[in-house]
Amino acid sequence: MAAGHTANLGARLGLQARQSYRVANTTVFISQGSVLDFEGDAIVNAANTGCLGGGGLDGAISQAGGPELLAARQALPELDRGVRCPTGEARITVGGRLRNKWCIHAVGPNFIYHRSREGDARDEFAKEDGQLKNAYRHVLQLANQEGVQTLATCLLSSGIFRGDRGLDAVITMACESILTTLSESTTSVKEMHISAFTNEETSSLLAAADKANVIVVANLP
Repeated sequence: MAAGHTANLGARLGLQARQSYRVANTTVFISQGSVLDFEGDAIVNAANTGCLGGGGLDGAISQAGGPELLAARQALPELDRGVRCPTGEARITVGGRLRNKWCIHAVGPNFIYHRSREGDARDEFAKEDGQLKNAYRHVLQLANQEGVQTLATCLLSSGIFRGDRGLDAVITMACESILTTLSESTTSVKEMHISAFTNEETSSLLAAADKANVIVVANLP
């Protein structure tokens, strides 16, 4: 069922909810704002493989989380030199001084460094696309393990790291991965926000969700 792109459901848990959908036992919101303002159980941070902090949102989350969050990130085991979370995976820590009990650090691919593959052009981004989808799946697995009921995710690999990959493609994969995982897996998550930051991202998210086989929720609890 398609939803109009002018929908605005107002503030919800610190974000501006634009549209809502029912997927199995989870209400999914297309929202706008920074996950730093989310007041639910957990947020998703766009991390790098070192998982100790970086620029942009990662840096802002590190600063807001304070020394408790930094210590939790430092305590994550290194799988390889300087690598605490491989691309396409996620790790969960306490939120420290964030508004949230948990912070899930997910590492999306860097499309800038993808290698063009000979042969079928449709496979050009196959590896990176798979990593992006898996990162969202891993986020939901970790959320379920800790009994997270309210969750907000930023958009992974949607900024400079998307390189030549179109914004609509990256966002469509986010929607598809999240909605499919929620529909096919048992989850503790009752309310999930896919949070866009810019108006362009929000419009793309709404369009991607419209194309999915989900039910628009008109009356919210």
